[in-house]
Amino acid sequence: MYAHTSKILKINLSDGSITHLPVDEKMARQYIGGRGLAARLLFDMMPAGCDPLGPENKLVFMTGPLAATRLAGSARYVVMARSPLTNFLGESYAGGSFAHYLKRSGFDGIVIEGQSPRPVYLVIDNGQARLHEGEGVWGLETKEARDRLVAKHGKDFDMALIGPAGEKQIPFACIMQGLGRAAGRTGMGAVMGSKRLKAVLVRGNHDPDLYNKARVNDLVKANARFLIEHPSTKGFRDFGTGRNIDAFNELGNLPTQNFREGSFEHFEKISGETFMKVLVRKESCIHCPVRCKKVVEISGSPYGDVLPEYGGPEYETIGSLGSLCMNDDLAALCMAHQLCNAYGVDTISMGVVAAFAMECYERGLISRDDVGFEVHWGDPRALLRLIKMTASREGFGELLCQGVKRMAEKIGKDASQYAAHVKGLEIPMHDPRSKMGLGISYAVAPRGSNHCEGFHDTSYAGENAAPEVGIVKKVNPYTLEDGKPGMVIAGENWQSFANSAIMCRFTVKETGGKRNVLTIVDALNEATGWGLSMEEVMEAGERAFNMCRLLTAREGFDRSMDVLPPHFSKPQTRSLAKGNVISSEAMAHALNEYYELRGWSPEGVPRPEHLEKLGMGDVSRSVPQGRGRG
Repeated sequence: MYAHTSKILKINLSDGSITHLPVDEKMARQYIGGRGLAARLLFDMMPAGCDPLGPENKLVFMTGPLAATRLAGSARYVVMARSPLTNFLGESYAGGSFAHYLKRSGFDGIVIEGQSPRPVYLVIDNGQARLHEGEGVWGLETKEARDRLVAKHGKDFDMALIGPAGEKQIPFACIMQGLGRAAGRTGMGAVMGSKRLKAVLVRGNHDPDLYNKARVNDLVKANARFLIEHPSTKGFRDFGTGRNIDAFNELGNLPTQNFREGSFEHFEKISGETFMKVLVRKESCIHCPVRCKKVVEISGSPYGDVLPEYGGPEYETIGSLGSLCMNDDLAALCMAHQLCNAYGVDTISMGVVAAFAMECYERGLISRDDVGFEVHWGDPRALLRLIKMTASREGFGELLCQGVKRMAEKIGKDASQYAAHVKGLEIPMHDPRSKMGLGISYAVAPRGSNHCEGFHDTSYAGENAAPEVGIVKKVNPYTLEDGKPGMVIAGENWQSFANSAIMCRFTVKETGGKRNVLTIVDALNEATGWGLSMEEVMEAGERAFNMCRLLTAREGFDRSMDVLPPHFSKPQTRSLAKGNVISSEAMAHALNEYYELRGWSPEGVPRPEHLEKLGMGDVSRSVPQGRGRG
């Protein structure tokens, strides 16, 4: 099979066995790879209702068919398992070069099951896999662990590893790709820690066979030129993903003070331009000309040295550990980012947890006696202490590390009114009062609130913004009506395909006057020989989306969980989104239309007959159509 190794590495950590799973071409074409194939494997192999931190849970690393083609944006991988944070689908993505070398090592993906009796790490070297004793790196922060592994195995291995937070099974622990990138969301680091797997090292120099290598190479070069010349790329190259802080602030899309507002009075202090003061260089994922990853360094800050090895805060981190907590201290923000990467903690969840704690403190729901110190808005030292307590599970950190949903349940009173989550997953740094279609995506996302699920209204604001995807009508960001549910579905199906291919969303331009949608599809076809039409591509994205929804449906989902937190039914008081609200009635109406267009039941579960149309008849009979497992 072209563009694939046709093998998935399977590791059973309970008995130490290492085997291979074949990749069926029909299934690969149906689900493309990445997200779709990982979800299908999880559905087939993971028992429903398993303990997320138990041996029956499966941890799946999966690349896409475009990995190792050198197409800009293709060096990404997905990690899936049952989430210990939400108990639903766990799904997270990371870039860098891990996917590139995993594919070149001879495997399309890895399935990890069981539970090792002692700490181990996995080394994959050009098709050979071996488990090593991990006692010498267990308990170490990510930089120390990486340095020891490099000293032992050499610099030419890439690695994904966990920090102390993963070892302690913090429900929102992440898997670090090196030290500056993370598969951050839904607690995949905790699952890895529960299996006592510290790291996965990969090395390989074998390119997969491509259907038309010369044509793929031409498309790789053409796409690189396109990205270098694209209007949006210069901003990414200059300032990273924080390039739009000022615009987001004006739009009401910069979450502030635990989502009370969407604009921050001191946004200039944490803008992309301000970060230039501490920037030492820019980096990129392998074979990408965009170079959007900032690297910062601060010697002798009031909070300690900020090291360049940890990269630098990107937009989601700037929002979550900055404006959301009303923290405008640049050095503290960089240190907060460094601590999260050193411990292996998701910065989005950590920031929302910290902001929730600050709000609960302000409202008298928790006290100084509970926390051990005062927790005021914008206090940088309090923020850093909260991160350390969370990662170590010490004192009040034992409550913090549970995430805002469980925190609110334990605090009681009216704390749940201030807990910003969907299905237990903390809200990312985009305010749906300024992008109401995104509010639908947040509500229905299989893993919980997810800004990478597909639809950001402001991206589709122009006429005929994304004709290849099926969005030709100008989008009004401030309404849930006027065909918005159908537009959201189209955007989600496209992004679901991109997450299966797998492509970085910053290198896929599906909107505006300059687009590379057809280049991406052409590259996939020339690599695989599949000859997929745009209609088939969109259907593959829809199939993957439904596969993820099925995983959540069988783990206890019911419609009441497709709901936004109370924050967004209250108006912002400033910015262009001033006065905007998303009422529960308006969302319920939008969801009715969305479910119908999706081919789902009124309970929000894919109907068997619709799954049959998608070629998923083999799973349609195992779908609960009423309330979930409960």
